[in-house]
Order: sequence, then structure tokens, then C-alpha cells
Amino acid sequence: MFFFKSLSDCSKVHFEEKQSKCDVLNSERKKVGFTKGESTSVATKRCDYIIGLYVTKENESADAKSLQEVIFLELKGKNFKQAIRQVQNTVCDFADDFKKIKKKTAIIVYTSYPKIDTTFQIEKMKLAKQGIGLKKAEKKYEYDPKG
Repeated sequence: MFFFKSLSDCSKVHFEEKQSKCDVLNSERKKVGFTKGESTSVATKRCDYIIGLYVTKENESADAKSLQEVIFLELKGKNFKQAIRQVQNTVCDFADDFKKIKKKTAIIVYTSYPKIDTTFQIEKMKLAKQGIGLKKAEKKYEYDPKG
């Protein structure tokens, strides 16, 4: 069973590695759980962070029943195809843990992207078949779960 190592109810949760940054907005101050997507194997390297958004009542603890959304976040340099593989590995590794979650999003923030490449469009369609939305941004991304 998967669990998040850190919980926060801040209005914004910031993630950063080198030149790639992502802010997850939390205007409703929901509980936000996150953990590093660590892996011991190079072959199955996972994305940098797995983030969970919970819907709980005041003074109620966050648990599997209150988990509303899962975000797979990869902060990458130039290798977009490697970023896609890491997201896919993470999705595959935790498919059973998150199968009941209706909203799943993968976000890749990169510093450089090939000018002529259809990788994003192809992978977006593949992930959509698994019920996962794919978003990308150069250097900085601000994710708002409300829209």
C-alpha cells in the first residue's frame, strides 16, 4: 500500500530541482501529501514526486478514502523521452494503489525540448487511455487542481 511521507495544507506547495520548478496551488487549503518517487533500480527509475490531494473535513485525517487526485511530477533537464519513461514506470508501479482515484495527472517540467518531436502528442494519447492527463511546461509550471 502506498503512503505519502509529508502532508501540508499550505496555499501553495513548491517543488524545484535545478532549473525546473512546479507550484501546486491549493487555494481551498486541502491536505496535500507528497513523496519522492524514489526507486532502487535504474531500469525502473520513477518520476521525482508523487503528489496526492485529499478532501477531508476539519480535524479529519487524510486516508485512502479521502484521496481525490494523484499527480505524477517529473522535473527534467533536456531528456523528455526519459521523463516520459519515468512517469510511465511510476504509473505502472502504483497502478493498483491509485486505480480508484478518478483524477490523475502527469506533469513534466523541462529546461529544453526538441523543436520537432511528436513524443508529447503520442504519449498524451497513451496516458489518456489509462485515465491520466499529461501536461508539460518549460522551466516553470503552476498547477491549479480546480481548472
